[in-house]
Amino acid sequence: MENLITKFKVKASKPEDVFGPGKEIIFSNILTLESETQYYELVEGKDKLLQCLNEKLNNYNLSAASKMDLVFFDDAVTQVMGIMRILMQKRGNAMLIGVSGSGKQSLTHLAAYILEQTSFQVKLSKNFDPSKFREQIKEKMLIAGCEEHPTTFILNDTQIMYESFLEDINNILNTGDITGLYEVADLGRMAECLTPTLTKKKIPVNKENIKQQYVDSLRDNFHIILCMSPVGELLRVRSRMFPSLINCCTLNWFNSWPYEALVSVANQFLKRIP
Repeated sequence: MENLITKFKVKASKPEDVFGPGKEIIFSNILTLESETQYYELVEGKDKLLQCLNEKLNNYNLSAASKMDLVFFDDAVTQVMGIMRILMQKRGNAMLIGVSGSGKQSLTHLAAYILEQTSFQVKLSKNFDPSKFREQIKEKMLIAGCEEHPTTFILNDTQIMYESFLEDINNILNTGDITGLYEVADLGRMAECLTPTLTKKKIPVNKENIKQQYVDSLRDNFHIILCMSPVGELLRVRSRMFPSLINCCTLNWFNSWPYEALVSVANQFLKRIP
């Protein structure tokens, strides 16, 4: 608030003095995403925002294999806007911290859909091991890095069967690379896709520059969202073992649902009962 007084010459001591009493402050470009000019603005009118979110959710459910039944109470709306803000940024990654069932994964899928990003999770199987983990994420990484297609990778802590999963994630966050991940065919794909980009930038086309261009593109377009539980010691231990999980991610806490949220969810599900 000090900057408002000294730089903008506004007499204010608290947010209510600027935005009005009792007004929820939400900035987003969600209402102008389909316009030629997108504005990151203060969202005026909660009804418009809720209508937009429900339309996006309905469209998502029409195209998705597994449908989501979400209730947009105030905390959920705020979390969706926050996740969207992270995913819109280049190299935007996040760690969402909250107990199971707080909506971390569902809201991330919706936020990615709204921004027209591809969201995916690893598919666990009986003999799932670190090599299969790398195999599943490699193709999505190549699409993000070679084709510059924004992609959101969601990893839930219940899917971390081996700590090496987090070691790979730590390396991607830190350097954009995993040692020994790519084969000769993958390097050829990088060269084919990225040579025009290097030529346009007047950068010499060689193996080193192609790999560097790929890494830069990957880090800009491959967004990692970690869904972690604060229960127990595991989160603290992993944060110390893999520092990039903290240093390269925005930490977003999912607190306990307030009374208003519980009532909203109860009304949504009970209204179907005669």
